[in-house]
Amino acid sequence: MAHAPEDRLFDRIKTKLGSKVFEAKLPKWDRKRYSAKAVDTLAKPDNARKTLESISSDCDRFLHTRDAFTKMGSRGKIFGELRKVLRPANKKEEVLERLLAAADEELYNRFNFLSGIAPQGEDATTRSMTVDLVKRGRSIEKVIAEFIELKEGGNKSDSPLSALVEVLMYYYLYVPLSLRFSKQLPPLKSQFSLVVLAPTEYYNYWEFTPGGDKCQELEKCINCALHKTKPRIPNTRARISFRVIDLTRNAIAAAVDSLKIIRASIK
Repeated sequence: MAHAPEDRLFDRIKTKLGSKVFEAKLPKWDRKRYSAKAVDTLAKPDNARKTLESISSDCDRFLHTRDAFTKMGSRGKIFGELRKVLRPANKKEEVLERLLAAADEELYNRFNFLSGIAPQGEDATTRSMTVDLVKRGRSIEKVIAEFIELKEGGNKSDSPLSALVEVLMYYYLYVPLSLRFSKQLPPLKSQFSLVVLAPTEYYNYWEFTPGGDKCQELEKCINCALHKTKPRIPNTRARISFRVIDLTRNAIAAAVDSLKIIRASIK
């Protein structure tokens, strides 16, 4: 079965980082065995800069290879609608995603802004290239405040660094398109966040502590590089952060109730 464009792009980005940033020392930097060393390696200013430049370069190549700027403009329709997809799901991560979107009126899920730019025959798979969760600004409804990459507690294949690279990938795909189609795509808030969001169980498995010394050093280096790496949106400053989901019984019950109410209103 052919891989979706997202998978191919993401794999290419990770492979290049393995050789360009982590070199031969950490060929599987996104696996648990190497995760701690990879965090230490990336939490250095020069490596953080190389990482973002590499991701940005691959994203730019992806868009130009597919002639995204011409195709999106000629179709007369721009994807990027903020929506809540709440239909039943089987995968744990998708269930969690829907619960969070239902419980918070400022959260939207399955944010797609790339459908229609892939070569003929790939368009259906490009529709799966979505940001897990998007948070809109409180005061201005159509402004995007956060891109969120979500991981469920039992995820033992995608490290926090891998999740970080994925949300950065979407950022560097979105920025040039939002600059070109500023009237169609929702703008980013001046203080914009790129978030990796997961339960404590996930972080414990990967031995990574949000708010811990290593995490703070990593965030500091990546945020500094983000401010310097092109493309950038004028008067907008992006920052990355790792956060923990509140999965207490009361929080889950409230989310389930919200989901039931919304689904009932749709019927």
